[in-house]
Amino acid sequence: MEVRRGLSPADVERRITPFLPEGVEITGAEEVPRTAPSTAQATQAFRYRISPRDVETPLVLEALTASARKFADASEWPLVRKTKHGPKEDDLKRWVQDIAVLPTCEVELTLKAVDGGTVKPEEAYRSLFGVTKDAAPFLRILKFL
Repeated sequence: MEVRRGLSPADVERRITPFLPEGVEITGAEEVPRTAPSTAQATQAFRYRISPRDVETPLVLEALTASARKFADASEWPLVRKTKHGPKEDDLKRWVQDIAVLPTCEVELTLKAVDGGTVKPEEAYRSLFGVTKDAAPFLRILKFL
């Protein structure tokens, strides 16, 4: 967040706290120089929880689990990434740090930052589980730092 000069981190914390939802609290605040690298550049991996909306059946859970197992057993996993220079073939295995299928049919996916970038979670999910681009809008994607 960017604030005007003259406010200390403690002042910012004190002013924001009354507007936070119940149960959410600030655990720390510090001033970061404008020349500091962005937090995205310093992050080694990003964790996502991805869930298909309104789908929670034993068959879906079984299919997700089987696909995750197939991915874990594979030596490589071809992925066509969409880049600003056009489609690029890549290996999804180099991006995926961890994958877990939850009993709720949600997937926790940790994607590594490689060469300063990462693969989009929607692209990884579609590749892993054979989801078409048309079905992608039915995915709910939450990002955790």
